[in-house]
Amino acid sequence: MKKMILLALLTYNGICARFFSTLSDIEQYSKTISENVDIDPGTINWDDPRFNVVLQKLAPKGLNWLGEKIGIKRGFSVSNVQKMIKNITKTRMRQGFNKPVIQNIGMPEPGRKFIVWGELFGAFHSLVRDLQFLHKNKILSSTLKVNENYTFIFIGNVVSHSPYSLETLSVVVRLMQANPNQVFCLKGSHEEGKHWEDSGFVRELQKRAAHLSREVIPLSNLFNKFFETLPLALYISQVDGDNINTVRLGFNRFLSTKIMEQNWAGSLEKSGISILPISEYKRIKKLVRLKAIIKGEHRVIKSHQLNGLLKAGLENDAMVWILFSSPTERSKQLYKFYNDAVAQVSIKQFFKDWTITSFYQDTRKMDGFIQGRDYNLSTGQLIRKGMKDVQHLTLGSPIDLSRNPLGNALKEGMMLRFDMNEKDEKSKFYPRIEIIDDRYDPIKSREIVEAFIAKGINTILAPMGSPTVKAYLDKVEDGSIAVFFPNTGSPEFRKPELKNFVHLRAGFDTEGTVLAEYAIDKLKTEKAVLFYQDDTFGRGILKGVNKVLKDRGITNWIEIPYQRGRTDFKQQIDRIIKERPDTIFLMSTPVAAETFIRQIGVENLTNTNIIGGSDMSDQEFKSFSKSKGLTVPHLNVVPNPETSTIQIVEEYRKNAKDKNQVIDNFGLEGYIAVDVFLHALDQIEGPISNDKIIAVFENMKKYPYKGLILDFNPERRSLSSDLWMDDGSSEWERITPKR
Repeated sequence: MKKMILLALLTYNGICARFFSTLSDIEQYSKTISENVDIDPGTINWDDPRFNVVLQKLAPKGLNWLGEKIGIKRGFSVSNVQKMIKNITKTRMRQGFNKPVIQNIGMPEPGRKFIVWGELFGAFHSLVRDLQFLHKNKILSSTLKVNENYTFIFIGNVVSHSPYSLETLSVVVRLMQANPNQVFCLKGSHEEGKHWEDSGFVRELQKRAAHLSREVIPLSNLFNKFFETLPLALYISQVDGDNINTVRLGFNRFLSTKIMEQNWAGSLEKSGISILPISEYKRIKKLVRLKAIIKGEHRVIKSHQLNGLLKAGLENDAMVWILFSSPTERSKQLYKFYNDAVAQVSIKQFFKDWTITSFYQDTRKMDGFIQGRDYNLSTGQLIRKGMKDVQHLTLGSPIDLSRNPLGNALKEGMMLRFDMNEKDEKSKFYPRIEIIDDRYDPIKSREIVEAFIAKGINTILAPMGSPTVKAYLDKVEDGSIAVFFPNTGSPEFRKPELKNFVHLRAGFDTEGTVLAEYAIDKLKTEKAVLFYQDDTFGRGILKGVNKVLKDRGITNWIEIPYQRGRTDFKQQIDRIIKERPDTIFLMSTPVAAETFIRQIGVENLTNTNIIGGSDMSDQEFKSFSKSKGLTVPHLNVVPNPETSTIQIVEEYRKNAKDKNQVIDNFGLEGYIAVDVFLHALDQIEGPISNDKIIAVFENMKKYPYKGLILDFNPERRSLSSDLWMDDGSSEWERITPKR
């Protein structure tokens, strides 16, 4: 009997080939597990989905459990993954990956191509299809050997958000083992500093590896050691005289603070593959010029380009590319992202000619991979005929991208329209924009603008925020820069002597005027509380409200200010509850408005009207107020992006859907700003200058443009004062205030 049991154990799964040693092994195994999996019943959190039911089925049982326990099970198994991770970790520690490092590939030969994966997040089946595509094109052999002219790079976040993180990581490691100098895996945020221990990968190990470890998180020590061997970033560099031109790949939470390229100039200039400990500086006189960044950034965008590759604008002179490769069920639910996707960086003789393109396949159709358009890696320029005759123009824009979700929506709309311009074969101009996060900090914003000026960028498009724009007002006044279409309605910037401003949206005082008239005429307001941010933003709206209330004979109102950035409104709320107003005017940011409503409580807002300025059109605030059963009529500086039949809105809606972007007010505002600006450029003959652009706008008088009427007002330096009132209905009322 003992002999029979031993024979059964030794032959169990014996017909399977060695663990993931060939592409066929991987393909066959992928067919045994379902790609389309459901999250646990009763859970709806797709941001951190739970797959306990699926994981329970994957957990070893019976002979599988025994085979894994005593270490004789062949084919894919968690025990074999354990052995594989132990082996590669030991190897990498000996190679010098026993401390935080970056890597560099210096002076790659012309003709070399880099295949790059964005965040996979356990997209095992998608990764298998990617490899099948590469095998079909003779880039990968059946034994997982990479073609000698190619290099594979995984930029991190291989695990989490799927029940198949172990399988996905195993494939990546097998590729690394088979191609030690041609396959690189970087440390993503889910592999950094034990961060993965707060993610779904933990639940996978607890279900599938509990029999192999007594740790609270099974095998956590093993995986932490392996993840610590992954480099923070990888550079591909080329020396050009006294300059070292380079592209950085990788993304994790600490990258921007840990990486200072100039510190490693002595290593980045070397040819071949280098391992660079981040604590060992090798400074030389050569200047490191970071020309491009390829990274993942799933947390700050609401949608992903259908082909997985997003050009995200300039960041300190470096063109940023965001790459996503995870068409899992989570991605479909959160981002409507369905594509298998990789990028290819192609090396030419000169760095300035390096290109990037995408290869992608719609998983709903499975009709083969499509090659995307070629872009210049460092300029972001679409490669097309006749580009030598196109004028180039670099714009700048300081926008709050980290504290305010509206900033990212504005940026997405702007980049959408710039992308459309690239594909216009008739366009005479190629403007590109450097959008930098100023964190809504006036000091930071001024520093950014001063840096723009130092680099010769003197055209600022659609910057965001009243206090931040005010920080560099003197630069506008002395002509160092011209500011077009700032995302602010502050009256302070709408004076006839400010010749280097051109506005597109209505002023805050105009918003206040329209709000007050609506409150009196429609809501029958008699007693009001004016809750406002005590800066140029809030006081601007307050000015318009006050004037109308006085002119209309309303005397019973109270002004209640708060300081920008404040989160405790107890003092203001006590006053409001005491006064019992019939209407509350929200002249605040959406974050402050939401905090205020949470703190005052819905029960204290019964029989009270709430109305707001255009900042209340933020989608998150609208969803919040709706969840609380509140109707908050508010103004918008653009038409309804979902339903308007105005030409420019229909154009935006179509292009946004084609690019899988979320459709919202601030995306539309950014799109319109760039569209009108590009239209002005088309009217210019000869070299571009700010004076010529301003002159085009100053000559627009009752100018019909794609459903808008642009009518320059020299007293307010503005092309439009139109507003749209959203009272909850699909049709927003268009309001054109009198001058």
